[in-house]
Amino acid sequence: MKTLKGETVEDRRPITKESAVSYYGSPEEGMKNTDDQTVEELSKAFEKLQKTEGDSLLKKYLTRDIYDTLKHRVTESGATLLDVIKSGVENPDSSIGVYAPDSESYVMFKEIFDPIIKDYHQGFQPTDEHPKVDFGDPDVFGDLNAPADYVLSTRIRCARSLEAYPFNSKMTEENYEELEQDVEAALDFLDGDLAGYYTTLSELKPNEKKKLTEEHLLFNNEDRFLEAAGAFHYWPKGRGIYLNSDNTFIVWVNEEDHMRIISMEKGGNVKSVYKRFVNALSSLEEHLHFSTSQRLGHLNFCPTNIGTGIRASVHIRLPNLGKDREKLEELAAGFNLQVRGTSGEHSEVEDYVFDISNKRRVGLTEFETIQEMYDGIEEIIRYESENSSEDIDNGNNDTVSQIYEKTKYDAGYDNKEGNKNEDNQNNKHDNDERDNYKHENNEK
Repeated sequence: MKTLKGETVEDRRPITKESAVSYYGSPEEGMKNTDDQTVEELSKAFEKLQKTEGDSLLKKYLTRDIYDTLKHRVTESGATLLDVIKSGVENPDSSIGVYAPDSESYVMFKEIFDPIIKDYHQGFQPTDEHPKVDFGDPDVFGDLNAPADYVLSTRIRCARSLEAYPFNSKMTEENYEELEQDVEAALDFLDGDLAGYYTTLSELKPNEKKKLTEEHLLFNNEDRFLEAAGAFHYWPKGRGIYLNSDNTFIVWVNEEDHMRIISMEKGGNVKSVYKRFVNALSSLEEHLHFSTSQRLGHLNFCPTNIGTGIRASVHIRLPNLGKDREKLEELAAGFNLQVRGTSGEHSEVEDYVFDISNKRRVGLTEFETIQEMYDGIEEIIRYESENSSEDIDNGNNDTVSQIYEKTKYDAGYDNKEGNKNEDNQNNKHDNDERDNYKHENNEK
């Protein structure tokens, strides 16, 4: 397969499959590739983790035995265990605590990643395999607002990483620039309702930056969890945003992952949002080679975001269930859905508007992910309609409109989830899955 620059993927980096990953040899041989300073820093980091209070999955699973097994290993891009754990060590309030510096880390450091993946992804075993990509038929879905206007907005997003590059913390300045060029060239092939324009962050003028910020489109480098993980090297080089003409399709380049792909629109038309999402991914996959694993599906920086890498969500107004949160949580749990406040994790519920999304990303297909969300929201709407004591059209329309404008693009931020907590609400980040774990077990 050719990249957009004409060179083969193999010229840059071998396809990442478990059977293709080569180690640097035995732990003793690996020692030659792990410099003394890294070994010393890693030792201090491990001791600090043991002495610090916290309930992260890193702290739960990084035992002395596993530490000793992994401490001398190095990936082809030079990633060590220190790169994997340093954010969780520096931020003891992390829920997960680990990041993968490159795709090979999921195999090279599997002794720590596998138990975390099993714990977080609802029992996904080290022997399990994620199913092959299957988008199904978007036309089977309808409009969730067919019975009444409960749903304010619908969005579907995914994270994707390119096979030819390591992940954020191990990317060089040249990597950032080349990856941005490759992605921008692939985006040029989008047409129809996907056609739009790409803006490089480093070239933004002050007035453009202000406008994008006010429209909740601009991501930033203010996240302490990602900063500790090394995700902001050479900022803002290699970062950018793609928007179609209607702002219903968005791509973020080199934010947390190489690509964050978002399809969204006002209302509950899942068919429209999903079809746009599938069409975009299908086009991009013709020109870009994404990082995948036979066992784990799509690979990305955070282990919460592997598999399909999809988050499908709605902002929905539920005046009746809003007064019975326990029942709402019960209905959502039946379809593996997560209920959050209006502006995401840790936020208040405004005018009975909730953010509800899928939890599962590993062990099911893309189509099954959307189907699970769709069926769950349908059931929630059915219950709300049958038990509602007020006409939903009598809600505060001004408030609802303001909520939509404030939250319409927040979905792109959701992958900073489990390695973040409420402090990061100041960054306008929509913390979902990584925060999920913490809240489901304390209540991500």
